[in-house]
Amino acid sequence: MDSYSYSPLDPTSRQIRLLVLRPALRRSASIQCNLIQTSLDDNPTYEALSYTWGDPRITRTINLDGHNFLVTENLDDALRDIRHRTSKRTVWVDAVCVNQADVPERNHQVRQMRHIYEMAQQVLVWLGGETADSVKALNFIKEFNTKATRMRSADEVQSYLTGHSTDAGAWAALAAVLNRPCWTRAWIFQEVMVASKAEVYCGRQSVPWDLFSTLAFTLDKYEDLFRLHEPSSGSAPRVVGNYHHLYNIALFQRQRLMGAPPLLLETLQIRRSSLSTDPRDKVFAVVGVSKDNLVGLPKPAEGPQLQLDYSKAVSEVYKGVTRHLINKTGNLDVLCACQYTPRDDGLPSWAPDWSKARTNGPIQNPDQWGHLYSASDVASTMFLFYGRTWSDEDDDALRLQGVCIDTIEQLGTSHTYGADWADLNSEWGRLSLTCTSARPDGTAMAMGDEIPSDGTSLYFTGQSVAEAYGRTCMLDRLADLEDTEESRWKAALARVEAIENRRFYVTREGFMGLGPSEAQEGDVVCVLQGAHVPFVLRKVEDHHVLVEECYLHGFMNGEVDITVGDEWEEIHGGKLQSQEFILK
Repeated sequence: MDSYSYSPLDPTSRQIRLLVLRPALRRSASIQCNLIQTSLDDNPTYEALSYTWGDPRITRTINLDGHNFLVTENLDDALRDIRHRTSKRTVWVDAVCVNQADVPERNHQVRQMRHIYEMAQQVLVWLGGETADSVKALNFIKEFNTKATRMRSADEVQSYLTGHSTDAGAWAALAAVLNRPCWTRAWIFQEVMVASKAEVYCGRQSVPWDLFSTLAFTLDKYEDLFRLHEPSSGSAPRVVGNYHHLYNIALFQRQRLMGAPPLLLETLQIRRSSLSTDPRDKVFAVVGVSKDNLVGLPKPAEGPQLQLDYSKAVSEVYKGVTRHLINKTGNLDVLCACQYTPRDDGLPSWAPDWSKARTNGPIQNPDQWGHLYSASDVASTMFLFYGRTWSDEDDDALRLQGVCIDTIEQLGTSHTYGADWADLNSEWGRLSLTCTSARPDGTAMAMGDEIPSDGTSLYFTGQSVAEAYGRTCMLDRLADLEDTEESRWKAALARVEAIENRRFYVTREGFMGLGPSEAQEGDVVCVLQGAHVPFVLRKVEDHHVLVEECYLHGFMNGEVDITVGDEWEEIHGGKLQSQEFILK
């Protein structure tokens, strides 16, 4: 039997192919199917499959229009599980309905992906094969949904959880299902988010997507109670540690239905830890369901820099989305997603590498902490970037106006997961004492004066060094630092998130801050025009490389006025002047 040969699609139309899956009474029966050609303009009746491709090296053969056709083992299993016993089923399946060897066709079809899943009668989310755990988990979800829709208070939730706290097997089974790789797929976000209706499969057993959605929102609302009552299953994954991918999909689906799709940068950051075989899909998978304008009516992200084109190198795609976001938003927030690593892939330091997960949390996190920094006057620089930011001579050069605040002179040990905070706090605290600006009574320090070891001397902001240090270690996210149990708990939580994979630093002029683990002595701390937070930059030959965003205490709320050619007010014995930075 010869192999399959595709008939071309019209690239100027909305043509697609659909897979007609023939019925079989036995799951073991060979897969027989046909491809039909149609157009989205004709409103065809079909369903769309969402699944994990699996290892491309492990394949099976199906019969497609009388020809042999290779599919991955995962797709073979999925088709067997969703196949009807006595009637045909028409589905859109990317690996079969798109000629993967034809790059122009892939580009054409990917640009229609949102509409394909949006117009499907329902999306079939195949999480994988059926196991004893999956049967138990889906039954548990059905029961939980029945109860959860009736629960109106934390007391009712706690009563329910207390009654099920001994059923470790059900909790472990649910955690295992939430830990399946399908949830981390880059494309599942769009496929489910735009679905008018979805059904979630584990093998042949299925439950409506709404049950998973209800579970996610209940877990989020009462996470502390779930964390307290969920029984431990040794080293097995826990429900409270594995539902966040599910929750993000459910949350953004709800927001989209309310007419508020997420911003493109927000989506890229939230889905950064998702997985894709092709790193370009980290961008392509979210463009169609995101908006990129900060004002005006929600609309899909679009523009020449965001063309979905698989002939482009990964570096070109990542540079393109960075340029697009700067031009569209009028600010430099996208640069906050950059983390320094030696690069040999053609990607400049100012373009985030979306193929790699972040090693720490973002400094600007208003959704969690309700606090917005404004190191430069972002509002006054909106939409000033287009046409003068990019170098005509060098595609990798980003030209920005900014102020160099100071040079890093001392660095504390970098905090890593599980590090002893007491030892680190002692080391960082000693460093902070060198940031003394005045005696505790406000009078100037004299040569030879001994710096108080208790941190009562003053920082240049007028705060005690101890207070400035404490606020720095939690990125000054809390205005209230009263000596109460609740305040101490909030401060500890803010500090844990703030210091992860960061290090305390002191500059030559005695300013303190938290910077990236990759920071080095001699790096400079700068405020760039249009940026909410400062950045650590490193001079290399005739340009700078962007190391990472940072926190600099006393410079986070518009203290720096970046005006070309003008000097800023004198501070700490010196003046700061605006200059151009060329980032590569």
